[in-house]
Amino acid sequence: MRERIIERLKEQRERDDRERLEEIESYKKENKDLKEKVNALQAELTEKESSLIDLKEHASSLASAGLKRDSKLKSLEIAIEQKKEECSKLEAQLKKAHEAEEEARMNPEFADRMKQLDKEASYYREECGKAQAEVDRLLEILKEVENEKNDKDKKIAELERHMKDQNKKVANLKHNQQMEKKKNAQLLEEVRRREDNMTDNAQHLQIKASQNWLTSFYQCLQVKFGSLVAPSHSTPGLLL
Repeated sequence: MRERIIERLKEQRERDDRERLEEIESYKKENKDLKEKVNALQAELTEKESSLIDLKEHASSLASAGLKRDSKLKSLEIAIEQKKEECSKLEAQLKKAHEAEEEARMNPEFADRMKQLDKEASYYREECGKAQAEVDRLLEILKEVENEKNDKDKKIAELERHMKDQNKKVANLKHNQQMEKKKNAQLLEEVRRREDNMTDNAQHLQIKASQNWLTSFYQCLQVKFGSLVAPSHSTPGLLL
């Protein structure tokens, strides 16, 4: 009788221990999985932040190039205005030459002056043609610079949009990482709490099992020996 009771208690205790260990192992495995997930998120976050830094550097480089293009564009515009002024002056001089030519035709005394004015008129026509060609060349360069500037602006806008998307992804990754860490901490706290509860429950079950065994053992003695075993004052305390 006593051996069977002890054996049952041992089996019960072993079952409880196995269940407790299995539950702890389950929590440990889940905790390990969560840690691996957090590490993966951390690696992904680091990669995204590195990519974001590269994008910012590229955008800064494009912005600097854009400023240089703007400066060059301004210089070309100033040069074009100067050439236009030169053309205007040459046209005014050419007009004066024509007026002098008409005056010379009316007065033979100015024949020599007319020849000189013809030479000057030819010279001014040639210079005006050169100035116009230079203006056309500068306008073509200006057009190319404007097209290049528009392309740079489009690239900068695309990079800014991409950087905005990357910022959103990084923010989401940080949020997910924080949530995983919080969940991991809660799980660890739950594991500790359950381990503490299991330890307390195991001790309580062991004490209760010992009391039950003493009660059963005392009852067996009463059945076997009858009135020879007289109850003592300490017995009720053992049966609690």
